Amino acid sequence: MDFKTKFDIIQDAIIRLNDLADARGVDKCVTIINLVQNLNELNRMLHEEDATHDAAITSLTKELDKYKEADENAVADTE
Repeated sequence: MDFKTKFDIIQDAIIRLNDLADARGVDKCVTIINLVQNLNELNRMLHEEDATHDAAITSLTKELDKYKEADENAVADTE
């Protein structure tokens, strides 16, 4: 099953956990395996998202540092 978002995975896990309460035998095993696979995918997605956010923060911090340095140089030139 291909999920579009982390929220799709969470919603699917809620449904499967609800179904798990009534499942027996092979159905129970299949549901547990699907839940583990979905949670692994969610874990991957969240790590990827965190890495993207960290990269964006680093990039923005560098840009701010450039502007701060340029501003400090401009103040020093006018003194």
